[in-house]
Amino acid sequence: MTDSQSSPIRVLHVDDDSDFADLVETYLERERERIAVTTANTGREALELLEDEEFDCIVSDYNMSEMDGLELLDAVREEHSDRPFILFTGRGSEEIASEAISDGVTEYLQKETGTDQYTVLANRIVNAVESYRSRQALAESQHRHQTLVEESHDAVFIYQESELVFVNERACELTGYGKSELREKDIFTLVHPDDRERVRERVARRKDGRDVPEMYEAKIETKSGETRHCELNTHWITHEGDDAILGFARDVSDQKEYEQTLETLHDTTRELMRAETKEEICRIAVRAAQSELGLPITGAWLSNEAENRLDPVTHTDESEAIIDTIPTFEPGNSLAWKVFENREPAVFDDLRVAEEVYNSDTAIRSEAILPLGSQGLLISGATEPRAFDDIDRDFLELLATSTEAALERADREATHRRLSRELRSTNRKIEQLHGIATEIEACTSEQGICDLTVDAAERILSFDTCIVDLEEGGMLETRSMSSEILSEETPPMSVTEGIAGKTYLTGESYRYDDIQTVPEAKPQADYRSIISVPIGEHGVFQAVADEVGFFDEQDIELAELLLSHATEALTRVEREQQIRESEAHLRQQKDRLEEFASIVSHDLRNPLNVAQGNLQLVVEGLTENSDQRAQPSEVDRLEKVSTSLDRMETIIQEVLTLARQGQVVDDPERVRLDEVVERAWTNVETADATLNLDCERKLEADPGRLQQLVENLLRNAIDHGGDDVTIRVLKLADGFAVEDDGHGLPDDGDGEIFSSEYSMSKDGTGLGLAIVEQIVDAHGWDVSATTGSDGGARIEVEGVPEITE
Repeated sequence: MTDSQSSPIRVLHVDDDSDFADLVETYLERERERIAVTTANTGREALELLEDEEFDCIVSDYNMSEMDGLELLDAVREEHSDRPFILFTGRGSEEIASEAISDGVTEYLQKETGTDQYTVLANRIVNAVESYRSRQALAESQHRHQTLVEESHDAVFIYQESELVFVNERACELTGYGKSELREKDIFTLVHPDDRERVRERVARRKDGRDVPEMYEAKIETKSGETRHCELNTHWITHEGDDAILGFARDVSDQKEYEQTLETLHDTTRELMRAETKEEICRIAVRAAQSELGLPITGAWLSNEAENRLDPVTHTDESEAIIDTIPTFEPGNSLAWKVFENREPAVFDDLRVAEEVYNSDTAIRSEAILPLGSQGLLISGATEPRAFDDIDRDFLELLATSTEAALERADREATHRRLSRELRSTNRKIEQLHGIATEIEACTSEQGICDLTVDAAERILSFDTCIVDLEEGGMLETRSMSSEILSEETPPMSVTEGIAGKTYLTGESYRYDDIQTVPEAKPQADYRSIISVPIGEHGVFQAVADEVGFFDEQDIELAELLLSHATEALTRVEREQQIRESEAHLRQQKDRLEEFASIVSHDLRNPLNVAQGNLQLVVEGLTENSDQRAQPSEVDRLEKVSTSLDRMETIIQEVLTLARQGQVVDDPERVRLDEVVERAWTNVETADATLNLDCERKLEADPGRLQQLVENLLRNAIDHGGDDVTIRVLKLADGFAVEDDGHGLPDDGDGEIFSSEYSMSKDGTGLGLAIVEQIVDAHGWDVSATTGSDGGARIEVEGVPEITE
């Protein structure tokens, strides 16, 4: 390798797109380590850099502001007439190309999509610079010229008057002819017939002084008949006093083959990305390695995660002819597995001296092993040692990378298809489960709910064997089960036993892939998998299977959805049963209350009326008969009797009210609270009391009982707050309050004042606030007592929904 082929190449790249310029710099320096790129964003900046620094090649865009690429070329040629100048432009046309050639551009290259263009550009730069350096060295000295020509990587020739008057050794190597043979040949006989007329035309145009590119490509035919691709660079010179053509021919066949292979691999990549299955992807990759890379012994292995091994998928016929049985690789038994674990490609020049070889007697001598990520391996072998060079490795790595991407894409698509199918199936099951909820909700018995639950689990969730246990007296007893379960397999079980008991006590669902390994499990048959789901506080649902790992998390989720409907239905049935029992109890209580009210109103009131009537007669008699006027002490006694009888009348009335007001309000009406309070105020002895209202709201209530409630609260405030008390009826967020500025609650009364046995006054019955509580309870509200804002008593009624319509 000559110095010119290894020495650094300084490139001045001119492009007004900074992002693209950065990208070009990155790829060029990556393609060839010897290339160092300096970027200028304008032609002016480039000319300033050329004044201060030395560059081996200028690469310029065409369409730029201020100064375009051809204007920059003209300016460069004024100072550097033959410095390599490559026009690398996205705006291409024959007119621009022709003008660029006329102005002496070294290369004209159009920008394309993809990264392959940077490989081509790097090659063109290296070729141009090396040719330029060769020409420079040739011009410096004839001796140095001769030495350089003979050692040049390029074939050098001088063509004069239809004869090759000079050729170097590289020309002989390239064509296969000796120097004397070449000097006797017409140069055009060496050019391939496909390109011969084009080359003749260019020589004629050059001879006539017309503009033609100095560098172009053409094919030649060697002495052995082989076709080689060459890059030609020709110049008119004076040789021994006459015009002649100095030519340089560089063999770019390997480069052409490289580019062709690269393009073919890109086509393969597109084919890989269209393949649907992993097996098809592997077949395409192996076929490409065989036909495009010339590697006839190639195969692919895919990872079998379930078995923790690499299974062979596809191989060339040559592989099977050399290897009797294509191996399956497992951990620790081969170089292949080691590479798969490390995820790093490896080339083994001679397997006979390598360690951990799967088969030391193999006919394979060298091997290239390429990991396909976590997907598997691509392996190529050869029967001779050191069969893989750097280019082979590069192409194999590129093929492996594309194959890995295709496999991962196939994985994602397969997963997407599977998830889509599962999602559709799950959605259908969810819809069916919501449909079965209607049937379950229509059930009026626990048994019907349990039977429907088992049927839905079998029919919709595909659980072949399932059971429903309900709790009764601390035991879980079977209420419904699949037909194949034997009754002796489902004995009653304590809620503290087994997986079912654990599920019931914790209220959590459980899934076991193998209940034979679960200590608390007590299977009554040879079942292996199980899911256990609580049915609220009612019991437990379980499904079992003979297969290990039969259920997954989705089965749990769907079962929980089904059991949520069953739980609601069982709760409803239980609540309805409680309501029926409560209603029966209330009917009995109502009958007793009616009987009690009848006794109070008839059996107590009649004697009371008799006593009140006779007392009135006695008082009237004493008043009318002056001879029998009562003594003051007797009058006092009679007044006490009258007061006691009046108090008995009040007690009887309030007892009747208490008995009747506690009945549940089942037909409420819409009323305005402020209107009810105003009517109640007119029915109460108010003395000098004052009423303030701030309670405009609508609510649903029994109008009569609500007015009784308010009257009792107003009367209580007046009785215990004084004749001149101020009473406020206030609207609350979810109810109302009645408060006064009186003496407040007794120290021990705030928790007892609603008791029928409690009275805040020695003359009170203790039933007024008890009736309030009864009416509140009958409406489903809440009542409490506290201290008001002015220190008086405050009674709050809450839980009263407001009607906003």
